[in-house]
Amino acid sequence: MTGRRAPSRYYSPLPFFTSTGGEARFREFLQAVRATPPAIVVAQPKSSVGLPYPLAEEARFCRHCAPEIYKQMSEFRDLLRDRYVELGTADDWVVLGLKERYSP
Repeated sequence: MTGRRAPSRYYSPLPFFTSTGGEARFREFLQAVRATPPAIVVAQPKSSVGLPYPLAEEARFCRHCAPEIYKQMSEFRDLLRDRYVELGTADDWVVLGLKERYSP
């Protein structure tokens, strides 16, 4: 539809938190997103299924994550902070855009 290839086979972080092998899946996701960053990322500050919000303040950031997942979530948070800008919201979702594409 958009003419862009998906940056990763994962469109949701749920497999990183709910199944064995989550660390390897998250690592694969991070490698893919670094190699081919998506133009848009959407994130839900208050997840309907209890997933951590990657841009939450430190006191609430991934507080129930296993140490290896916490490390990868921190890397994802850093990537979002470095490469993306908030474009707005859609219902209860935050929409982030790639800085190189959406910043003046």
